Amino acid sequence: MENTKSSSATLISWILGIGLAAAVTIGVVQNNNADASRLAEIEMKAKADSLAVMKNSLQSEIETLSARLETEMRESAKTAEELAKANEKLTANKRASYSFKSKQRKELDELQLIKDNEIAMLNTKLSELNDLKAAMERELEKIPGLEENVAQLQNEVTQWKADYSKLEADFKDLNKRHAKLVFDAPGDNFKVEVLASNNKLTAKAKKAEYIQVSFLMPAYDLMQKKGTETIYLSLFDEQINPLKNWIDEVSVVSPEKSIPIQVHAKQTIDYSKNPQLVVFKVKVDEKMKPGGYTGKVYSKDDYLGTVDFKLRDSFL
Repeated sequence: MENTKSSSATLISWILGIGLAAAVTIGVVQNNNADASRLAEIEMKAKADSLAVMKNSLQSEIETLSARLETEMRESAKTAEELAKANEKLTANKRASYSFKSKQRKELDELQLIKDNEIAMLNTKLSELNDLKAAMERELEKIPGLEENVAQLQNEVTQWKADYSKLEADFKDLNKRHAKLVFDAPGDNFKVEVLASNNKLTAKAKKAEYIQVSFLMPAYDLMQKKGTETIYLSLFDEQINPLKNWIDEVSVVSPEKSIPIQVHAKQTIDYSKNPQLVVFKVKVDEKMKPGGYTGKVYSKDDYLGTVDFKLRDSFL
């Protein structure tokens, strides 16, 4: 009887020992699983935080690029508007009877067409960049290839800036061409008269007392300029020596450089009265010699025209 009780107690102790060992083993396994889960959770949280930082950084960069693109696009539109105004001025000048050289006008039209095409291309490029921005925002959830796409966007922006710089350079060149066209535009109907002491016309060098130069100020200057301005007459011989009786020296600014000229007569004109006849009369203070002479008319920043004349010997 006692042996039976002892065996039962031993069996129970043995079973309890096995149960305890199993419980400890299960507890260790569960604890290990819990640790692994916590590590995985920490890792996923760190990865999520990193992705969020990348997303915010990329979003900020995209917004900055977009704002810069929009600003430069507005500048491109302003450039196009100024080009259109320049073209309108050229057209108005032509209607006012001023004949522009066909080759120069063709170049301006071709430049205008190129600018229009480039602006259209820039509009398309901006639309493509906006589409790319939207696609990248969707790709933020996927992450793979994100850095490569950002680099591609930056390359696109760099190329766009290069295109814009070329457009700006072409616009400046167009303005320079326009300024040169205006500077090279002469007045109309230039006429020179050499007068003797009795105010009668003469072609003899010995009898020359006055040189009278007249011309018609073109009507297109009324659209180009406002108010009053002083214009100058310069007289010189075949060797480009100015006649001795010049009264002043001024610098005329051309598109390329500043030109000093000796002034023999000057006159203030009112551009609101164009077209108008301008007459210079210069008294000759030296004995004129037979040969060729030239008169040129300028304003401070414009060339208005040239007239040539010859004086002969009294015996011819």
